[in-house]
Amino acid sequence: MSSTASAASSDDRLIDARLLVLAGSADDRALAPLRRELDGAGMPYSVLVSTAVPLPPQTFGRDGHGLYNGVVFTGCGPGGGPSDADRTAAELYAASFGVRTACLFAGPGAKSGIEGAMAVSTPLTLSFAPAARQLFGGYLNLATPLVVDAVSAFVARPAAPAPGSTITPLLTDGAGNLAGALVRKEGGAEQLVLTFEQASGASHSGQLLFGVLVWVSRGVFIGEKRAYFGPQVDDMFMGTRLRGGVIYRMSGDDLRNARRWQEQARATASDDLRLTLAFNGSEVDDTDDLTKVARDVGRNFLFVSHTFDHRRLDDATYPEMTQEL
Repeated sequence: MSSTASAASSDDRLIDARLLVLAGSADDRALAPLRRELDGAGMPYSVLVSTAVPLPPQTFGRDGHGLYNGVVFTGCGPGGGPSDADRTAAELYAASFGVRTACLFAGPGAKSGIEGAMAVSTPLTLSFAPAARQLFGGYLNLATPLVVDAVSAFVARPAAPAPGSTITPLLTDGAGNLAGALVRKEGGAEQLVLTFEQASGASHSGQLLFGVLVWVSRGVFIGEKRAYFGPQVDDMFMGTRLRGGVIYRMSGDDLRNARRWQEQARATASDDLRLTLAFNGSEVDDTDDLTKVARDVGRNFLFVSHTFDHRRLDDATYPEMTQEL
């Protein structure tokens, strides 16, 4: 499907099924995990970086045609994100077209609807509020706390919202302070706000960003969330002592059958599926049937060293470690 797929609103305006990411710089820490989620799900998107020249209004849409069905700010305050002028222009577009926005890092002074942010040290343990089920309940266990670590983080005390607006908590700390919320402003504009940085490799970013993207797009997007797994089979070539003292060792026929199963799985489930065989080398022998079959069909699998004789490496010396690998 084209990345410019559009849907007509009740007043016949068109809004493209494409998300806009607005950043303050090309090396913004939030860009890498955002791109990872967007590319992984196959969502069409554009990235714009603020410069000294403000973005013109036609950047976002013109003549009743909105170019984006959601806008994500990498930040929304002095700590980072696009310029005030670009953010304001994007928010005016969002309000005009009924498009949602998200701020991935709101610190002190951020114009996000959550005021009075206070710096906190990490790791920061957060609980999911009931409203979080709408965003993350489909793929996260919300009974498990979210841990924010190795980034700048703030929390904000719950406060009375401005007249005509509402603040719905999403994430709170042990004292009830906000670290994430849905803000509905007077006039109906909606924004999701997080008060901690996003970064590549940060577990909290990997957990939250897909839910943020689904919310900001109102669940209307091209693509889908995909989960991948890589099955790893331990102790290839090594016998295992079973209950009763009998030693069982995989045979050459077992490996041929594993290859057949993998071919069937690739045909019906995923054509990229490939078993990883973690092997030990101490029982490999040129005359052994399993070794011969492994040489014959091994190109169908991935192999990784599981040490030579399966010894524990906690107290191994450097020469011993080298020999094992």
